[in-house]
Amino acid sequence: MSATFDPLARNAPARRALVVILLATAFVLACFQVTDLDVGGHLTVGREILKTRAIPNVDFFTHTVKGAPYPVHQWLGEVAMFAVDHFAGATGLILLRIAFVLGGTLILYRLLRLEGTPVVVACGILLLLLDCMRPRFFARPFLATIVFLPLLMTWIADVREGRTRRLWPILPLFVIWGHVHSGVVFGMLYLLATLAGEGVKILAARRSGAAPRAAKGGRGFDFLADPLDGWNYRRLAVFSAIAIALPYATMALVNPSGVKPLLLPFLFISNEQFTSMILEYRRVNVLIDWPWDLVAGACVLGCVLKPRRVDLTDVLVAGGFGIMAFLAVREILCFGIAAAPLLGKTWGALAEGLFERATREKKGIAPPEEGRLSSRASRANAAEAAAIAIVALACVASSVAATRGWLFPFGFGKNPRHYPERAIDFLDAQNVRGPIFNTDLWASSLLWRDKGKRFPVFVDARLEAYPKEFWRDVYYRVLEAAPGWEAVLDRYNVQFAMIRREGGDADDKIGEALWSNPRWGVAYWDDYALIYIRRDSDFPRNREVLSAWLFDAFNPRHPDRVRELDGAELDLAILELERLVEWNSESFLLRWTLAAAHTERGEGEGAVAEFEQLAKRSEARKNKPFFGSYADAALVSGDRATWARFVRKAGGDPSSAAELFRAGALLAKVGAKSVAVAFYRESLTADPAFADAANNLALLLAEDPAGLDEALQLLDDAIRAKPADAYIRSSRGEVLRRAGREAEARAEFAKALELLPADDAAARAAIEAMLSPLPDTPRRE
Repeated sequence: MSATFDPLARNAPARRALVVILLATAFVLACFQVTDLDVGGHLTVGREILKTRAIPNVDFFTHTVKGAPYPVHQWLGEVAMFAVDHFAGATGLILLRIAFVLGGTLILYRLLRLEGTPVVVACGILLLLLDCMRPRFFARPFLATIVFLPLLMTWIADVREGRTRRLWPILPLFVIWGHVHSGVVFGMLYLLATLAGEGVKILAARRSGAAPRAAKGGRGFDFLADPLDGWNYRRLAVFSAIAIALPYATMALVNPSGVKPLLLPFLFISNEQFTSMILEYRRVNVLIDWPWDLVAGACVLGCVLKPRRVDLTDVLVAGGFGIMAFLAVREILCFGIAAAPLLGKTWGALAEGLFERATREKKGIAPPEEGRLSSRASRANAAEAAAIAIVALACVASSVAATRGWLFPFGFGKNPRHYPERAIDFLDAQNVRGPIFNTDLWASSLLWRDKGKRFPVFVDARLEAYPKEFWRDVYYRVLEAAPGWEAVLDRYNVQFAMIRREGGDADDKIGEALWSNPRWGVAYWDDYALIYIRRDSDFPRNREVLSAWLFDAFNPRHPDRVRELDGAELDLAILELERLVEWNSESFLLRWTLAAAHTERGEGEGAVAEFEQLAKRSEARKNKPFFGSYADAALVSGDRATWARFVRKAGGDPSSAAELFRAGALLAKVGAKSVAVAFYRESLTADPAFADAANNLALLLAEDPAGLDEALQLLDDAIRAKPADAYIRSSRGEVLRRAGREAEARAEFAKALELLPADDAAARAAIEAMLSPLPDTPRRE
């Protein structure tokens, strides 16, 4: 058999196809809407640099710390981001992210192949790393590390393996990297870890008397084998020292903040207050942080299975970056990149061993003719083909999961959950003025819109721009509605607030506090954002806006409370909701709430038509509360089959006593009392001891004198089931009064008062009022 004959050659087209599939997967994984919350800040700084032709060193786009020192540590990356956004918008930024991810994937693939990793194993490793690094694929300067770090690693690997002796390219790489993002520190740490590993190997070789290999091709199989020779090691040390010094030297020359921007990563990691506030800087929780678990687990398992392919330098690099990632989940991206060589060598060697055993011929059997495969080689081909198919299917599964919104929403543009554009449209169109209070969640959206020109923000995502005490004494005091929050807003003359509509861990408190405070009123809300304006604002325009748009029908943080409204309150809610829907007709939540309000008013057919339209939206997918509202509309419209179907989709059982009872209550509210009676009877058939159903049915039956006896019987049964229920006692008193049995009725009311919970003041007042008999009440003793 020819020495060049490849027993696995028949799988070459499949290997090339697998690489294409992997790159397509990388494209899909990187193609998701903008969700990170500091893009607006980057764009604002980039615009300022181009406008003034100078790097700022003080804050210029907040109204709380304006003029305070602010070290810009990624000025070149921010200029590039602004240029891309200026010409191509959010789509351009997403395409830039995709380009970085594809570039990094290709460079890592080349690195793995140079390490001798088989194609199928290299693709499998890269798929694992892409999935694990994806939570860090944000459109910001830090993402440049996914290209720059693999470039550095590939170049150093070429030097270690003797494929090149040129080290000068790392110098311009570090200069550019240092000004794009302070992530250049990871490049510095990689060089230091490489020097430490190679240095220990050289010392070990000298002690053992083994001659170190020259800087040429070769492959070691021992933990301390194949160190660099002394001359190449000294060259690497000199170039590393220069490369590490260059970013600091050039930053000191061009940045008015000096070298402080490149020290920020160390300040963040060492600051416990920052690490507690920002999730990216928290430590790994091995129970939930699966990306770190997978990369670390793959590294450890590979070392255990193939210890003779483990190299000290690779272990130091992967271990060091693994520790950094453990201390701050933000660094999992760098950990994945740094771990690639170790994974390639160990898992690649494991695969090679499996294929070698599969292709080894038995003793005494002649080798096959040129171009022909033995049965064992055929099995090896089949095994590799199966491995290719498995990795390809994994790529497809990962891509499908990404397109269905796994982690991030697939596609282009800004994600509305993180960028509430219509809320800012409202502020612009209504010409709302004055200093704002915003959560750090909405700062990026505000800055992206006008770069801080019209709405200087209260706070944004830049930790380095604010004193430590600002977070505790100012921002979080307001966010958590802690004592003194009103004084903070007065100190900064805040005229309006833009916060999350949904309750969060902290800002839930300020949302409720503003709703309860008579000095503030809601002017706008939608699925994600909530805008409050001072009723006594210094700006007449703000007062005009609040007067025209005031929403006070119910707390927007609890839109389901529209079901509790009736009469004039419900009519007011519909009027105010219609006004908002006219402004923001794309809002899923506003239209859903309005349809639910129409249901409560008995307008089932119109509500069903609206729910049919909303059911086509992505927000309706697996949305059980939405299905429940749809079921209510169908019930009110008289379509019991559709009601039952959507009750099941909402997770309920339309034949259960509880669902039948709830349906009866809704029907009674909208005036369909005869149908409500039928549902209450079905509820009692399903559960004869259901006291609440008996109570409600009794009240409906008692409206007709012919039903008084049955009503009393139902209430007697209910009291036997729940003798301490004050509300059933009160109902029995009402029915007794309608039957003319006043003395018994007053006794029941008195008993109900004894049993009534102390905190139910409204019910207590109602029952006390009923204790006074009507002057013309007929008596029938």
